[in-house]
Amino acid sequence: MTKLLTAMRIARTLLLAMLTVCCLQSAVAVDEPLMLRKSNSDSLMAIPKTNIASRFQQEITASYFGVHVHRPDLNKAWPISGISSWRLWDLYVGWKDIEPSEGQYNFAKLDAIVEYSQKNNIRLLLPLGVTPVWASSRPQEKCAYGLGCAAEPANMAHWRSYVRKVATRYNNVIYNYEILNEVNLKPFWSGKWEALLEMQKIAYIELKAVNPKNRLVAPSMTGNSENELAKWDRYLAMGGGKYSDILAYHFYVPKSEPEAAYGLGERLYQIMGKNRQAHKPLWNTESGWLIENLSGPEISKNYSNEWRRLNQSQAVAYVLRANILALIQGVGESYWYSYDHGEMGLAEPKSKHKKAAAFAYQNFASQLIGSTPRGCQIDGLVVWICKFTDRQNAAQYFVWTTSDEVTKIARSKIGNISKVISFPMGRAEDIYSDEIAIGAVPVILK
Repeated sequence: MTKLLTAMRIARTLLLAMLTVCCLQSAVAVDEPLMLRKSNSDSLMAIPKTNIASRFQQEITASYFGVHVHRPDLNKAWPISGISSWRLWDLYVGWKDIEPSEGQYNFAKLDAIVEYSQKNNIRLLLPLGVTPVWASSRPQEKCAYGLGCAAEPANMAHWRSYVRKVATRYNNVIYNYEILNEVNLKPFWSGKWEALLEMQKIAYIELKAVNPKNRLVAPSMTGNSENELAKWDRYLAMGGGKYSDILAYHFYVPKSEPEAAYGLGERLYQIMGKNRQAHKPLWNTESGWLIENLSGPEISKNYSNEWRRLNQSQAVAYVLRANILALIQGVGESYWYSYDHGEMGLAEPKSKHKKAAAFAYQNFASQLIGSTPRGCQIDGLVVWICKFTDRQNAAQYFVWTTSDEVTKIARSKIGNISKVISFPMGRAEDIYSDEIAIGAVPVILK
């Protein structure tokens, strides 16, 4: 039996390394079940068996570390220090919320969020979209947030006016804007690509007219199957990259471990190159997993079985590993979904206390800001050793295993190291042994 279990674990690791992962759909709205579709993805790129080179080798800035916060307490400090980018999705500050009737604007909520972000030195990414019923070309069509919101406007002049109004109001305050959300999913976008491209072009022109420093993130998509990636490819081929400064995708790999997202990212870069967009940054504007709540409620049974349910320790491991590999891969910014979601959150829904994964994320950020990613080695498809250097060119190594069992590695395999930093709290200890125990949660060796 022991040999059989070991063989099964090795097979699972090999399958992971080859990235035979399934596709997914992302959240329809805050706290609503995430339902998945099945499709084949056997043509995704495999992880190299020995080495992964860092794509850009640029210094990591604080802006890389992003998060969604759905229910911020604007009377308290920012809840997750060190995480300084905030994507304003599922906060109900979209077009339908800001302009509920033609020409009648309500900026109170967004104004308060902007003021709060300035006080806490948080940079905002504001998605534009969610068509109000009065402006919708299909006002009775069901969508993620009611009726009509996934359709293009009946009159593009209304869209132009909305974008200009927002950009003007927040000029020199908000610089990063995004077009819609997961446009390959009908609840978020039900129109044709041509209409979406027209909306994107209008937004790009209006944002730049208000302030040339404004940046537009192209519409995100989600799903790690070739069927979904083909939609992203097709949209870029139509010119979807032309009227944007940044490309975006949602790096959800719900059935798999974080290493699977690396293969998804490589496929995205391949598509960008094919469409002459490789010079632009790629952002992961949303990703995450289900995470258990220690004080309840339990994760809903309505969620597809495709989704992994992470315990507290697994969540720490996944947060760290997903971000380590994204940084190595050259992803410009990454936004965790989310801090306070009821079943995917980094905080307990009832007590509001941070989970271990939240502490891990903020301590991870403090360790890496100012560092430069150098690359990874994969030892036997099990042990990952990823190197970063600080501004003095001193090396630190993030090391973990994808095995279910603790693995011991020789200290000499890493090099001249004397300290180990463990998570979630980022505590440093001296190393005395010639062997180092490595588990699923990465440690820093330096």
